Amino acid sequence: MKRLIAILIILSAAVSACNFGRRAPSLLVADATEIKSTPTIAAATMEEIQDQPTAESAPQTLLPSEGIDAPIVESPNIVKIRMLNEQDGWSVSGAKVFRTNDGGVTWYGATPLDAPADAYSVLTDFLDAKAAWALYPSADGSPDNGTLYRTSDGGATWNSFSAPFSEGDLEFLDAKNGWMMANLGVGAGSMGVAIFQTRDGGETWTRTYANDPNVEGASDSLPLGGLKNFIRPVNMDTAWVGGVIYMTGRVYLYRTDDGGANWAEQPIILSQEAAGGEVGALDLTFFAPSTGMLVLRSSGDVLLTEVYISQNGGATWAQTDATLKGYGSLQILSADDMIFFADGKFNITQDAGKTWNAVQPDQNFADTLVAMDFVSPQMGWAVASSDDGANILYRTEDGGSTWFAIAR
Repeated sequence: MKRLIAILIILSAAVSACNFGRRAPSLLVADATEIKSTPTIAAATMEEIQDQPTAESAPQTLLPSEGIDAPIVESPNIVKIRMLNEQDGWSVSGAKVFRTNDGGVTWYGATPLDAPADAYSVLTDFLDAKAAWALYPSADGSPDNGTLYRTSDGGATWNSFSAPFSEGDLEFLDAKNGWMMANLGVGAGSMGVAIFQTRDGGETWTRTYANDPNVEGASDSLPLGGLKNFIRPVNMDTAWVGGVIYMTGRVYLYRTDDGGANWAEQPIILSQEAAGGEVGALDLTFFAPSTGMLVLRSSGDVLLTEVYISQNGGATWAQTDATLKGYGSLQILSADDMIFFADGKFNITQDAGKTWNAVQPDQNFADTLVAMDFVSPQMGWAVASSDDGANILYRTEDGGSTWFAIAR
C-alpha cells in the first residue's frame, strides 16, 4: 500500500474533516527516546456483505486543458499540504484545493468549478499527481448526503457524483477501488459509522456495514462505543479501523477480512507505561503486504506515543526502538525513516528509531508549526503561522536545517 504515515494533532479520536490520502495528516507528540520491544498478538477473519448502492454522475470542466493550465493563486494560505515527490503536490485551504508542479513555489487553483460556494471544508484523497477526490458535505448537515468530485487529470476537469455520506475518512487504493468510513454522529464517547466500498472510482457505493442501531441492518462487531480515527484498507477484503475507547490499557483497533461485513478486535500487548493510561490508535499503514506500522498514543502519567511494526501482515505487532514523549509532530516515511518535530527541533531517524539526529532549524517553528510534510529525510515542507494571521510555506532540502519561504 502506498500510504505514508503522517499523524497531525489528533488529541482525541474525532475524524478529521480534511483527509489527505496515502498519508494521513500528522500528530503532535514530542521527544524521541528509548524503547523496548514487545511482541503482540493479532486476530481476524470474517464473511459476507450487504449492498446499498447510490450515486449519479455529472461531468464538469474546470480548466481549459490537461495539466496545470489554471490561474495562479498568489496567496493560497495553505493549511494542509500533500507532496507526492520533490515537484508534484496538492494542498487545501478551507474548501479550496490547489496544485503545484514546481515543489510548492507556484500554486494553481484546482477547486471543482461547481463546488458549493458556502462550503467551509472539503474531505480529500490524493492518489497521485493526476487522480484525486474531493467530498463536500451537504448544506443541511445531513450525514448521508454529500457531493463527491473526481479528477483524473490533475484538477483540469472533475466529475461529480451524489454520495450516501457527508464526512468521515475516504481512502482509495487505486483509480477504481476505494473505501469510506462515514461518520454518522458522535456522542458520549460513542461514534456511529457506516463502511462503504466503491469499485468504479466513486460513481457508486455499496454499504457493507453500519453500527448505528438507528440504521437498518446495523451490527455491533465494530462497537458503537469509542471514537474512530481512521480506516486503513490493505485491499478490498482487508481493512483496519482504529480510534480510542476511554478505558485504561485497551486499544480500539479492529480488522475486517470480508470487505467490512464483520470485524474482529486486534489485541495489542502494550508497554507497562502505556498500559497505565487510555490508549488511542492514531494511524496505521502497510508499506508492503507484510510490513505495517501502527502508531499508538497513551495518556497515563506520561503522554506517550509508540510506534509498532508488523512483519507478517498484521498477525502480530511489536514495538520499534522509538518512544515519543510529550507533544510534537511525527511523520513516518518508511519502516526505517521517521521525522519528528518537538521543542523547536527536527529529529530524524533512518534506522527505525535506534538513533536520532537532532537538527536545529534556522527558522523558529516552535510555536507556529501548522503542518509538515517530508518526501525523504532530506526534502520537506513546513506550514507556519505568521503574526499577520497568514500561513507561510517553507521548504528544506537539507533535512530541516535550512528553510526557505516559498509561498504564503
